[in-house]
Amino acid sequence: MFKRILLLISLPIIAYSQNQFKLYFDAARFCIDDSTGYIEIYYSFPYSEMNKKVVNSDTLINGSLSIKIVTEKDSNVFVDKKWKFNQKINTEDSSIKSGSLTGSLKFPLPTGKYVGEVKGIDENEPSNEDSLRFEFNIKPMLNDQFSISDIELASSIKKVTGQQNSPFYKNNYEIIPNPGLTYGNMNPALYFYSEIYNLDKNTDSKFLEVEYSLIDQFDKRKYIKTKFVPTKYSSIVFANAINVKNFTTGQYQLRICVSDTAKNKNEITKKMLFIYNPHIADSAGAVLNTEVFDSEYMAMNEEEIDENFAKLQYISKKNENDDWKRLASIAGKRNFLYNFWKIRDEYPNTPV
Repeated sequence: MFKRILLLISLPIIAYSQNQFKLYFDAARFCIDDSTGYIEIYYSFPYSEMNKKVVNSDTLINGSLSIKIVTEKDSNVFVDKKWKFNQKINTEDSSIKSGSLTGSLKFPLPTGKYVGEVKGIDENEPSNEDSLRFEFNIKPMLNDQFSISDIELASSIKKVTGQQNSPFYKNNYEIIPNPGLTYGNMNPALYFYSEIYNLDKNTDSKFLEVEYSLIDQFDKRKYIKTKFVPTKYSSIVFANAINVKNFTTGQYQLRICVSDTAKNKNEITKKMLFIYNPHIADSAGAVLNTEVFDSEYMAMNEEEIDENFAKLQYISKKNENDDWKRLASIAGKRNFLYNFWKIRDEYPNTPV
């Protein structure tokens, strides 16, 4: 089953998940110079999905993370590492159910095309693992005009001063990544971070226009804001936040567009994410079931969803066909298809 295939709009991901255990994963690329860049990999092990082990009255979770990065053309290995961790947790803490071990890793790479593989394992139950494969391209920094990095989505961003020991410190910010890429009633502030390079190269304007917007699954712009950044700096950080507590549940695209209006030039970077607000219905009254977020239907557009149901009419019942005709939103159709197979599952206790 393909899962989380839309995690990265700029990095195509194929993720294979064997069971309920999940490694939440995200990545973003940044520039160093015209021949080198780096990829940051963000990961999260949710405490609730890991087996606990008691040692000397301490409750521990134990896991491992493996990362391998090779060149696409000749499989030359640039990264091949494995990390193990054991984390003491307080089982009496009510927040433990939503807690997780979250981390960030950075790998400088020459420009070129690469293939990455990431695997997470619950070491207290080694059969519990989640792995994925993704392809990405480290591009050179443009010398003749401005450019923009990928977007890092975060659960919080704080401006800090002085040298920090935090593993999440970057360019005077502490950025806690959100590898799950989900926001909403439990996490209403959508924080994001990006970098804009060479603002002072080949520009006639004193300011560049930076527009950031949220676009829903129907390709409708639901949020838009514009800021202006000075071209007297060679590179800047662009970090901000959007309150999404009143957005309807669904898949969204965060888009940042940098423009030089005097020369009619622009650069765009995009990121897919999910917003989950179960208390808010969409215009058609459909609210997504939480389980649908882990299904393959979240990776399908409406045309693919409709094609999927068309193939099911050989086994669907008349009342199901009638129900389908009344659906007006893609959220409702995703719910329908998920439940269509769920009620036909002979082994409901298994993850597949």
